Amino acid sequence: MSDNNLRMERMPTNWCAGCLLTAILIQTASVTKKLGMNKTNTVAISGIGCTARGTGYLDFDGVNGLHGRAIPIAEGIKLASPETNVFILSGDGDLTGIGGNHLMHAARRNLNITILCAVNETYGMTGGQMAPTTPKGTKTLTSPEGSEFNKLNVQGIITSNKNYFFARTSTAQQVHMVKCIEEAFKHKGFSFVEIYTPCFTNHGRRLKFKSFKGMLDDIKERYPISEGKELGNNEMGITRKWLNKVKSQSFGQARKKSKTFAPRALAPGLLKGCGYNKKMITQVLIHGEGGQGIKLLSQTLAYILSKLEKQVTLTYEYDSNVRGGQVTAYLKYDDKKIENPLIEEADFLILLTHSKGFKGKTTVVEQKFKEGEHNTQVLFVPFETIARELGNLKFVNMVTLGYILKLINIDIEKLDIEHTLPEQLREENLNAIRQGYEFIERSNM
Repeated sequence: MSDNNLRMERMPTNWCAGCLLTAILIQTASVTKKLGMNKTNTVAISGIGCTARGTGYLDFDGVNGLHGRAIPIAEGIKLASPETNVFILSGDGDLTGIGGNHLMHAARRNLNITILCAVNETYGMTGGQMAPTTPKGTKTLTSPEGSEFNKLNVQGIITSNKNYFFARTSTAQQVHMVKCIEEAFKHKGFSFVEIYTPCFTNHGRRLKFKSFKGMLDDIKERYPISEGKELGNNEMGITRKWLNKVKSQSFGQARKKSKTFAPRALAPGLLKGCGYNKKMITQVLIHGEGGQGIKLLSQTLAYILSKLEKQVTLTYEYDSNVRGGQVTAYLKYDDKKIENPLIEEADFLILLTHSKGFKGKTTVVEQKFKEGEHNTQVLFVPFETIARELGNLKFVNMVTLGYILKLINIDIEKLDIEHTLPEQLREENLNAIRQGYEFIERSNM
């Protein structure tokens, strides 16, 4: 573990010579060290851009996510592991432009995460285009005559909520910057710090600044430090409001407390004391084609398991076709919190379309692919034949769901399952589930 929360073996950074993103990096490492944050209890997230590279120099576990998607990644980690310190280090283009929709909703939800946003008023890494934070009248690569628009009021977005922490500072005032970063980390709720730091390479020269110092002096002139509780739109300082405690819980906790957690409107009494085998399969992989309703099948199964107070993860993988292509559902469940949603070898592998490359301890394959196969370790089930006998091939997903429910020993007679299904064709889908469920008994399995 690093003594200073920096990965010294990766130094020097690949930022432009003299860029003060290095100051943000060093001061962030210093503050986190002071507060007892390290790689055992802290995760650092970033998106795409010059600033986003900073998490790679910090000695924390983390994710360098897609452009604009740092915030939902951070929220997901915080929900799954509430005790972990989670913060984001990224730039204004990433967080307020492409990620702006995530920003306003994350501020409203008030999860206990901290965002350090470096503001250089341009897209520095890609050549100096106009950004949401570019002041009106400023010339950029994409606004050569000057921006026609007022810059985004990030402070207004954050402070529009009843609970908030917003700070504005700069690398030109580093004592103040350290104070803002430390106060943000101490805040128990969503906290956002704007850190103005100039990009001389792709912005300053275009604006005819003669030196980097000239840009720092310009920031000091435009944004004087305010010591009051109220923070003007053109002042450096901290403003906060705290009316009630932050709510931070895992998805498992949310399921137990919520009466409405479901993919659709559901009756609160879904379960009527149905039994289940405590040794039931914990890893399920379902592979099929888009038209086979893999998502509805897996989502319904996940919901049923969650109502049995299981911890559930569900992820998908698609091929290159937007519609009608192959899709794989990876579902894991357990009595305890699931640390990793990935599946390498499923306990229960269902193949509704022919595919190789998946591993399963128990493998069930659509009957029509049996010809030429002599694998005694594979169970061939006529899901499609059963669906056709019911009058509609689209019922194949519900037939499969019933089959799975029987395998994991859930008594559907004690399960108020109809409310998990779309109202249209509900009775037909219930019948399809029963047919799949009863197929095992008819086969003497």
